[in-house]
Amino acid sequence: MELRRQPLEWRNACSRDSLKRKRFLKQVHARLPARWIWKFVYLYILRLGFLDLYPGLVYCVLQGFYDFLIQSKISELLKSGNLESNGGRCSVSAVESVTPVK
Repeated sequence: MELRRQPLEWRNACSRDSLKRKRFLKQVHARLPARWIWKFVYLYILRLGFLDLYPGLVYCVLQGFYDFLIQSKISELLKSGNLESNGGRCSVSAVESVTPVK
């Protein structure tokens, strides 16, 4: 969540320092709408996943679906108010207790 709050430093997009460039790309990725679609397109088309035929398609779909699950869980926790940010790390502040079924 901390990545969404920091302002983008566009000069780091083409930086020679790989750490700055990766940090910039993570910030952009965190702000993308429907980023699970972008992850699928990146893996399947730009990273040539289509050359593996069916296994490549399955892998890219599963990676996109995993991103979708992460994005929906974060938005669910934000709406319920149970998500807090601690120095760049996200943690759940209130966990619902589950009573065992007898």
